[in-house]
Amino acid sequence: MKQFLFTAYFFLITATQAFADVGEKSDQTVEKIERIEVLNSGEDTSLNTYLIDQQALLETANSLSSVLASLPSVQIRQVAGLGNPIAISIRGSTSQQVNLRIDGQLINTGQFGGFDLDQIPLALIESIEVSQYQSTSTGVTPIGGEIRINTIKGDGSNASLSATLGSWQTQEINLKGNLLYKQHQLSMSVNHQQTDNDYEYLVPQSFNNSQESITEPLRNNHFRKTTYFLSDEFSSSNTTTSINAQYNEQLKAIPNYQNNSPEMASTLENTNYRVGFEHATIQPFDLWQLDYAVNLEAYWFNQQETYTDRPKASKNDIYQYDTDQFYVQFSAPTKFNTLKVTPYININNQTFVSDSWVNQQRPACNNFQSCDVEATQRLMNLGSRLNWPGKSAIQYSLLWNFLNAKNTNDARYQPDTKSLNSSYSHHSAEFDVSYRFNHHRISAHIAKGIRTPTLSELFGDRGSFKGNEDLKAELANSISLNWLARWQNINIQNTLYAQQIDNSIVAIFNSSGIGSYTNVASSTLFGLSTQLDIAVTPNFKLIATIDLIDSNTQSDIHVFDNKKLPGIYHQQYQVQAQYSFNQTWYLSLQTRIENDLYFDRANKVSSHSGFPTDNNTTQLQLSWHHAKYSASLAINNIFNQSYYDLANRPAAGRNINFKFTLKEF
Repeated sequence: MKQFLFTAYFFLITATQAFADVGEKSDQTVEKIERIEVLNSGEDTSLNTYLIDQQALLETANSLSSVLASLPSVQIRQVAGLGNPIAISIRGSTSQQVNLRIDGQLINTGQFGGFDLDQIPLALIESIEVSQYQSTSTGVTPIGGEIRINTIKGDGSNASLSATLGSWQTQEINLKGNLLYKQHQLSMSVNHQQTDNDYEYLVPQSFNNSQESITEPLRNNHFRKTTYFLSDEFSSSNTTTSINAQYNEQLKAIPNYQNNSPEMASTLENTNYRVGFEHATIQPFDLWQLDYAVNLEAYWFNQQETYTDRPKASKNDIYQYDTDQFYVQFSAPTKFNTLKVTPYININNQTFVSDSWVNQQRPACNNFQSCDVEATQRLMNLGSRLNWPGKSAIQYSLLWNFLNAKNTNDARYQPDTKSLNSSYSHHSAEFDVSYRFNHHRISAHIAKGIRTPTLSELFGDRGSFKGNEDLKAELANSISLNWLARWQNINIQNTLYAQQIDNSIVAIFNSSGIGSYTNVASSTLFGLSTQLDIAVTPNFKLIATIDLIDSNTQSDIHVFDNKKLPGIYHQQYQVQAQYSFNQTWYLSLQTRIENDLYFDRANKVSSHSGFPTDNNTTQLQLSWHHAKYSASLAINNIFNQSYYDLANRPAAGRNINFKFTLKEF
């Protein structure tokens, strides 16, 4: 497989060069109609970074996860239906090995390590940056990569309105307004989304007859979410300050997938608050061509979750989870000529508290019941980023970070309990060098990434499943080689990458049936990613993407040794055709084929063993624009309604969404 990847890589370079030489002779003026492009500006010297701009987000009637899935080396897997968990993988990573930042603020929870990808509605997003094997700014280098969501920035005084209608009674409305008052640029937005999620589902054991499997609308799967957003940006001659606040409340009903019981009334409610603050003071020194700034960033995030377990009228158990997170960072970006150095220090403190009521009583803390806990994680990062675009064709970038972590865990409502503690320190780093010549750009990227254990993995107690306070952090050494070429009619980017991960955190069970997280495995991964954009005519464009992964795990446990990594597609192919009929109408057709996925570490559940894990989906989108009006019609999953989702259940079938936008009024 490795030889095939390298051979394919150089073949693509040679073939594309020949094709491009022909296209370059054309004297046609090609209109730039691509909606997703390689981020390639200013100080960013990495070809591992992609940008999705606001125009692409405004024009689509799909979700954020669908937009991200069209990027090379990015995989999105979701339990079917809005409001359900989403797992994102970048170059074969787990979801916990990917960082999510909103306006630079790390959102991953210390308790479980994940994030809610749909926290921010599309209407509130200015742009999205997706980085692979690297951080976009400061802090720990992640093993998989980073998604940076930049929220809307107002421009003058105006307002806009968008509304979406879709299958399964899906409705969404967003009202956004901007106000320029003296030196203040104010922006506000209100977003509401709801759906019944009652798609047709093959019930394994019908509620009326447990001996039959029946396809019927899924019950108790509704979802609703309301989001309020407010920001203020103001500046003087040498300072800029930005303040934003967000409030989000949502409710997700949880169905009984086994028998689709009408008695099922379980729900998960989520209410969260986020307040962010950024302040920058710039001091120029023209005499030495020196500029420096003093930046302060801070945010506070609070999330309150309530899980109500109510499968029948006689049972009504309640589990409450409260997460509180505070982050502050000081940095001093200093620029001398073309060299920019950004030293920084930041502190991230998270507290997780749980409260449980089983049969209207506090549960006993034993091997059969979970313990209520109060857990704290304190992370300190100290480091510096260096960017040197220079005046030559060669550009450099370097990030070094030192991480110190301290974790504590205390069981609540239990006598004679002791506090559990864990602490560790690690270094991470990434280096990127890029060279430009003619139509080409090549780069090499080397990274040492880290994924620290979550509080749940360290101290979690789920009855017969226990945490492990002696866990080590996952460590990864990664390298990627990139080649980007741009001609008049053709753009191509090829990437070869390799990664070695040690101390992989996995869950195992002993002979007594007690489970725990342990550092028992390591893995190696090789990959090839290619994206080819061809402007066939000024109005017609083709985008093709190929992602191939070869993985292997090493474990002392024989059944998990020499296996493929679970949870990722090892083959992914995408073709997108874009056609502009005129300045008003635009059509996009995208087909995605994803193969070779294993659900388990022993590789027993996969397409090779007869399970429908392969995914072949097609999306069609028709867009219309005129002056300040726009509309989009998206038809998703046109043909395939049988593939399985993240939870190994039949995915939702074909669905249609219609979106109308009034840009200014």
